[in-house]
Amino acid sequence: MARGMAGWLALILLCLPMSAAGGESHAEGTVVGQVFDEGRENYRGLALLWRDCAAGNDLGKPDFAAALAEDGGFAVQAPPGEYCLGVLVRGTEGKLSGPPRRGDLIFLTPGAEGEGYRITLESGSRLDVGNHGEGRLVSGEESGR
Repeated sequence: MARGMAGWLALILLCLPMSAAGGESHAEGTVVGQVFDEGRENYRGLALLWRDCAAGNDLGKPDFAAALAEDGGFAVQAPPGEYCLGVLVRGTEGKLSGPPRRGDLIFLTPGAEGEGYRITLESGSRLDVGNHGEGRLVSGEESGR
């Protein structure tokens, strides 16, 4: 039963963009970049976009996400708009998704003071945010576990 419901949900989600805005086309933009941590050879994690990053450190579930390449590169597609960009590099085993865990690295959003790394994506654009090597190690207090 759950498997059948998942299939219907996927079909509905695929049809939504076709019916949005009365058939008007809004090509997605793509944000690309790379994170690096000295001595790390393989990266495992997610690049994340939030529409509302006023929430500070408690951003909740991202609106868009994409897995990192093994070299720390990323490309996330999203509709035009303003976002906060963050990258979560897993330093632990387990699922890619979910809140930060002790030993993970956080890049860009949220910053040490809860600030967001804000970007603006335009229709059909490719925004290169460059390379970032200032990751923050997740300690026990800020982890989801």
